[in-house]
Amino acid sequence: MEEFKNKLKEDRYEQNTKERNKLATLVKVIVSLWLLFAATMFILYGVGCLKFPSEVMCTLLATTTANVLGLGYILLKGIFPENKNK
Repeated sequence: MEEFKNKLKEDRYEQNTKERNKLATLVKVIVSLWLLFAATMFILYGVGCLKFPSEVMCTLLATTTANVLGLGYILLKGIFPENKNK
């Protein structure tokens, strides 16, 4: 019976690790695409191809920063949870 419980724990740990890896990859792709989009917008704005008010560009910069920092924080909290036995 104990061997069965240990096998279940190992299987759950392995599945959990796979899911975390999938999530990490997904977040990396999303953040990379968002940064590429934002960089393209800033370049086009800088060379004069796009005519937006400066407030729009400030908002784009703020949301990009929040997305990168927020998703990174969430991802790291999921991979490295706090130890509750401190």
